[in-house]
Amino acid sequence: MRILWMKPVLPFPPNQGTKRVTLQILEGLAAEHEVTLFTRLLDEAERPSVEALRERVPRLRVEAALAPNRRSLLHRAAYRLRTRLGALAGEPPVRAYTCLPPLRRRFASLAREVRPDLVVAEYWYAAPYLAEAP
Repeated sequence: MRILWMKPVLPFPPNQGTKRVTLQILEGLAAEHEVTLFTRLLDEAERPSVEALRERVPRLRVEAALAPNRRSLLHRAAYRLRTRLGALAGEPPVRAYTCLPPLRRRFASLAREVRPDLVVAEYWYAAPYLAEAP
């Protein structure tokens, strides 16, 4: 089975409860299935953790994208403005934080490539990603 797993936070290193649980699930699934993890990075400094995760779970494909609002000060300012405008329109801030259009486009592209049998969006506010999968 081809599984596409979306987690808004890199589950490595497993230094929090949800990261530990996710890592154990991914390890178990990757032993029997083709599993692709899509996650976002909050900082380029997390890249070594991506490589460490790939080493720990060699059969797991990891696609990690830098959150667009973390690229520069201008991107951060634009994100803050968008979040505030979204809040005025009733959009939950956590959804605005996670479902940034460039990340959703990248996820959609990955979903077309992987053609998953199962898509998992780990948190409720990541549910819009499900609409991007075929």
